[in-house]
Amino acid sequence: MGCHVHNQVRCQIFDPVGRRLLRFIHQWKLLHAQELVERGMQGEWKSSESPKILRALKRNAQQIYSTEQFNLMQQDENKELEQGIIKEEHEKEVAFPNSCFHRSKKNQKELRKILDCAVIDQLQQDISFKMEDLYTIKQLLQQGDYAVTIDIQSAYSHTHVDQDLSPYLSFNFNNRCYSYVAIPFRIKSVPRTFTKMLRPVVAHIRISSGKILASATTIDKSGSDNLIPEVQSSPCHQFTFLGWIFNAETIMIQFTEDRQVELLKRLQLWKESINKAKLIRIKDLANMIGKQCFTRTQFGQASLHFRFLNSAKAKAQYRQGRESKAVFNKGTLKELNWWTLKLSLNNPTSLIIRKPDT
Repeated sequence: MGCHVHNQVRCQIFDPVGRRLLRFIHQWKLLHAQELVERGMQGEWKSSESPKILRALKRNAQQIYSTEQFNLMQQDENKELEQGIIKEEHEKEVAFPNSCFHRSKKNQKELRKILDCAVIDQLQQDISFKMEDLYTIKQLLQQGDYAVTIDIQSAYSHTHVDQDLSPYLSFNFNNRCYSYVAIPFRIKSVPRTFTKMLRPVVAHIRISSGKILASATTIDKSGSDNLIPEVQSSPCHQFTFLGWIFNAETIMIQFTEDRQVELLKRLQLWKESINKAKLIRIKDLANMIGKQCFTRTQFGQASLHFRFLNSAKAKAQYRQGRESKAVFNKGTLKELNWWTLKLSLNNPTSLIIRKPDT
C-alpha cells in the first residue's frame, strides 16, 4: 500500500517487523494456527526453579565496548526500537541481563547482533523436533523443476516473545535496560519455534499451489551462520539447500564449496592429531563420526569406511570410558585419507534410487 505526494513519489506505510505475525491474526485463523501465533515463543524451563536461578544470577554490570562496537550497538538499538523488536525497561523489570556481541553473516561483510543466551540455554529443556531434510526434497523434487531461494528479512523477529519470558531476554547498553519482545537470535529454542510457525503455511502452499521447503537459520557456538542458502530470486534448475547443491535438471547432488572446505579442514586437524600421537577425547571422535554420517548420501561406500573408525572408538571406550582420552592408531589415517580424497573430488551423485535388474 502507498500514498502519492507531490510529484507522484510513492511513500511506503511504515510496517515494523517486530511481532508482525500478530497483525495478520485473521489470516492465521484461516489456517487454524491462531493459537500457535498468539502463544509465540515461551520459556520451556527444565524446572520451576529455573527462573529463580536466573534471577539469583542477575548482575547489572555494564558491558565494555570498543568505539566501533559501541557505534554498532547504538545503530542496532535505534533500529530495533523503531522496528518494535525491543522495548526499554526499568532496571527492576529486568529478570536477567545477557551480553551482546556481533558476528558477520555468512559470505557477507554485514554484522549481525547476537544476544548471548548461553546461561538461559542451560536451563531450557532440550526438545527434539523435525525440520525439512534431504528425504523431504527427494519426495518433492522432480526432473525439470525450477526453484527460487528466498530469505525472509529479520524472520525470527516477526514472532513475539511471551511476556513471562521477555524479562529474561534482556541486555544493558549505555546505562539503559532493554528486553526483547520479538524473537532474537541465539536462544536454542528459536529454530524449533520458528519451524512450528512455518508448518501451517508450508502445508497450505503444498496443498493449494505447489512445492515449498523451509528451514530455520541455526547459529553455531562461535556465533556463525550454519548452512544458510544463498538468495536466488530467478527460477533456476540449480539451487542450494541445507549445505547441498541440487540440480533438478539432472537430479544430482553435491556439497556446497563452503561445506566441502569446512569438512576438509576438520579432517586435516584430525590427521595432524593422529600423526603427532596427541591425546584425543573419545567423545570427540564419536562426534566427528556422527557429523560425517550425512555424507553417505553422496558417497555410496561411506558406511564401509566408518567401520575402522567405529571399531577404534569402541575399543578405546570399552577400555577407558567415553569421557577419557586416547591415542589412536595411525591405521585410522587410511580411513581419513579416503574421506579427504572423496571430499576433494566432490563428484555429484544421483538422487534417483535405481532398482536392481531382476
